[in-house]
Amino acid sequence: MKHARIPILVMIVLCVFGCSAPAVAQVLAYGEKVVLQTATLSIDGVDVPIYYGGPTYVITCAKESSRQYPLYLGLEDNIRNHLIQANGTVYDVTFESSSPEVASVDEYGFVTFRSEGTVTFSVHAGNSSIQIQVQVLQGPWTLNSYERLPIENVVKRLGFPNRRTSTTVSWPYMATRLDGIYYSFGGTSDIEVVHWHYDEYPTLFFRVQENSTLVAIQNSGWDCGYAATVRQKLSIR
Repeated sequence: MKHARIPILVMIVLCVFGCSAPAVAQVLAYGEKVVLQTATLSIDGVDVPIYYGGPTYVITCAKESSRQYPLYLGLEDNIRNHLIQANGTVYDVTFESSSPEVASVDEYGFVTFRSEGTVTFSVHAGNSSIQIQVQVLQGPWTLNSYERLPIENVVKRLGFPNRRTSTTVSWPYMATRLDGIYYSFGGTSDIEVVHWHYDEYPTLFFRVQENSTLVAIQNSGWDCGYAATVRQKLSIR
């Protein structure tokens, strides 16, 4: 087996407008298929998919540790997302951020979104390179983990939703997926999960509880649960 210490360069531009979306892929997250975006990097004749949440990310959570998502290299021969094998050659993968104040990236390819702006994560594998563009915006609210916002505040600022989606969770299976977002609850009482949708924020799901409080704002794709799945699959803590 050959071993080449060739730095892989992933190029990601977080921009404000004019971003094009790569093809959509499906990967497993919490045992169900969910839609993620994929970009393809060709390494030594092998097409390596890089999975991520989508072409837009909106900051809605105050806790930075809740804004961490991987650029996941979808190969079976993958050690912690930084050592991979392509066509019999082992490559060390490295990630860099041009603007850590906007979004940093660690050795495992986990990005932490920090603020609006433009950042470039780059990599190179032999003569191969790729660009992934993501629009990063600030959401209408930045909520703490257990913060509850009166629904009146939402309606006064955004109006009533353009549409709603919902599902009901019943014992004994107290878990569900709504609009690709995974939810799990304790207890035995039925729980209705409701998302409000606004045309102004097409990639956000506003989770409303009992038509009285806003309990969370979720990003389409990014918050589907794949980040936790990748950590578990690759034993990244």
